[in-house]
Amino acid sequence: MNNNLKIINQILRSNEFYRIISNKSISIRFNSSTTQFENRNILQEKDRGLIVGIFPNKNDQFDKLMSSGVQSVYCGFDPTAASLHIGNLIAIIMLIHCQRRGHNPIALIGSATALIGDPSGKIYDRMILDSSEIVTNSNRIQKNILKIFQNHEEFIWNRNHQIPLPKLKILNNIKWYENMNIIKFMSLYGKHLRMGDLLSRKQIETRIKSKEGINYTEFSYQLFQAFDWLHLVENHNCTIQIGGNDQTGNIKTGHELISKLKPEKRIFGLTLPIITSEKGDKLGKSAGNAVWLENDMFSAFDFYQFFYNTSDQMVETYLKLFTFLPNNEIDDLMFKHRKNPEKFLAQRKLASETTILVHGETGLDSAIKCTNAFFHSDRESLAKMTEKEIESAFKGASVVTLTMAPEMSVLECVVKANCFKSIEEAAKIIQAGGFRINGTMITNPQEALIYGQHILPNNITIIRV
Repeated sequence: MNNNLKIINQILRSNEFYRIISNKSISIRFNSSTTQFENRNILQEKDRGLIVGIFPNKNDQFDKLMSSGVQSVYCGFDPTAASLHIGNLIAIIMLIHCQRRGHNPIALIGSATALIGDPSGKIYDRMILDSSEIVTNSNRIQKNILKIFQNHEEFIWNRNHQIPLPKLKILNNIKWYENMNIIKFMSLYGKHLRMGDLLSRKQIETRIKSKEGINYTEFSYQLFQAFDWLHLVENHNCTIQIGGNDQTGNIKTGHELISKLKPEKRIFGLTLPIITSEKGDKLGKSAGNAVWLENDMFSAFDFYQFFYNTSDQMVETYLKLFTFLPNNEIDDLMFKHRKNPEKFLAQRKLASETTILVHGETGLDSAIKCTNAFFHSDRESLAKMTEKEIESAFKGASVVTLTMAPEMSVLECVVKANCFKSIEEAAKIIQAGGFRINGTMITNPQEALIYGQHILPNNITIIRV
């Protein structure tokens, strides 16, 4: 295990100087504005449905913690895939809500814990990635999280605010595990956790009762996550951990360890909703239906369309979960939407706000351009599309490259492109109005192709039958 950890750390060292400089600027910039955030209590996000549980369930003590000053809040992200997905996006959004209330957000990349495997939500052993893949995933996820925070500040926060936000810290737990002695680790920390408590965790109970059972490595995962929190308490005064509702057991274990070693510390865990389909199925990597946050795995257009296609029953919930629109603005929007549901006002706003958060202004512009071209036959948008955008918008369509001869007819073109089984079928369907070029119906098979009309300035022709 140590060899794997050292390999990963060799890559991460290159970012060390940047992190040190960033961390120094955090305290300078934040301390200058500590009095300018009006309501620091992050439990207010319960009204949006973002918080489904608090541990321990002592709201009055949590309120006291909030009123005592700035807190540090963390969430962990294990790099088990090349991208985060919208389930992780909820956690990132919650971290940003904490940041918007003046608290210090910490994103913890779990390169070390990814080598162990979290049993939560699994009925079989996790496939452990090799160290080189974890390095690649860690670097991609770090950039992804940073980009989302930057997009929020540039395109959302700065719309209505002048106050600078506390800076994000991105840490990696490989830093404190790479040289740790396993005997010392178990003797110092393992002895504080009771087997009865560990076995009672839902994720452990479920796995033990399953056909596959659970291996010791995954069983021990909760100790490592507990130590992560302890390390953050000791080194970053991190009093709050957030995670999906399936992380309740791991959060409890962390709370128990810290309560025994640092009894003077008031610490809390907040759990967030698990994103599911309308049928109740979990959306994510394991389910095979993940909505990825990286453009090369799920394009900005596909991302925009996912949220644009949200049902009327779910759109208000998603506006509260996935956007930073004030509740009163969401209420006004839903009132207008219900009066004219055919205009999709709520879905359009949801898609725009989520896409600019994840993909930035350029990604949103591209998604809208592709949407107009694909669904509204907007020739101007079609003409501006790049080859990559066309591949994304017209996914699954056949692509044919032709050399256009002078005065080539529509019929000649479609025959060469193999759009029809025969010339006779082509002529019949075209004359019947079942054929479009760049969104325009063509009924004359002998019509000559004209550059700028049938052939767009980007040398692309979109044919639909």
